[in-house]
Amino acid sequence: MTLPAKPSTESTKNRALHRYMEEIAEVHRLQPVVAAPAKKPHKLRNLVLFATVLVSALYVLCSPLVAKDFYYKLLFPAAPYPLGYYDHNIVNGIVAKDVFFKTADNQLLHGWYFLKPGTKSLLLMHHGNGANVSILQFYAELALSSNASIFLYDYEGYGRSAGTPSIEGLGRDSNAAFEYMIEKENWKPSQIVNMGLSLGTGVASELSEKKNCAGTILIAPFTSIRRVSAGVLPFLSLYPDFLWAEHDLGSRNFISGKHHPVLILHGDGDQLVPFQNALDLKNMSSSPLELVKLNCGHNNFGDDREIMEASIKKFLTKVSRN
Repeated sequence: MTLPAKPSTESTKNRALHRYMEEIAEVHRLQPVVAAPAKKPHKLRNLVLFATVLVSALYVLCSPLVAKDFYYKLLFPAAPYPLGYYDHNIVNGIVAKDVFFKTADNQLLHGWYFLKPGTKSLLLMHHGNGANVSILQFYAELALSSNASIFLYDYEGYGRSAGTPSIEGLGRDSNAAFEYMIEKENWKPSQIVNMGLSLGTGVASELSEKKNCAGTILIAPFTSIRRVSAGVLPFLSLYPDFLWAEHDLGSRNFISGKHHPVLILHGDGDQLVPFQNALDLKNMSSSPLELVKLNCGHNNFGDDREIMEASIKKFLTKVSRN
């Protein structure tokens, strides 16, 4: 009789492994199946990321640097010719002389020149952002009644002046007006008083900082155009210097340094350029500066005309002696 072959060690190991796997499978069949927890979608994180990108983009797009053209439309609501009162060119019996002159970049500007015979002082008027020479008769009357001549001129893009207004352009315009009065009308720098109104106070201050003139009159001045802008549009205070298109126009740098005599006229009811600006300028000045508080708002100076005229006349008498 033939005996069965002895199973190999390898076959025994395979059968043992097979039985072990069957036992493991049986255990798993008897236990309830628990599904693995589903991964939570990252909707909230994606939403936060999208909102951050959107806000950052809007922040940059609304900055004064990127949206300069939009802000310039607000800052320079230019009144071009023929808007205004160009037929009202006679003040206190003196007929305005139409003057045309060019800037350093060859832009042709226009002005009205009221020459009062025998006067020793010339007021060079730098007007506000919503005016042109044809609506400044009030200031011409102030000058002539104060025994001074006056030159009113328009910035680029205003009145009959060519070009487009800009902060940098204001400096070129004012410099051209100053030089014209010296070269063509024979005034000496020591006879010229820069007089600025509102936006024009920044222009007058920067010109006075560069030129050796007799004095400066600031009507409703501001320390910084960025400060005033943020008062009107508060979100502008969020922007650092590098996100502004041009330099910070204002009277702060001029007043805080050494300067010739300055007269400030400012209404305590001014809502556009608060009276605090005048107080701040006075406090930062270490040179001669007189502050006269008016009982009015930003542009309605009519009720304070006598105070303004007396103050200007007194100031002109003082600087003409220097």
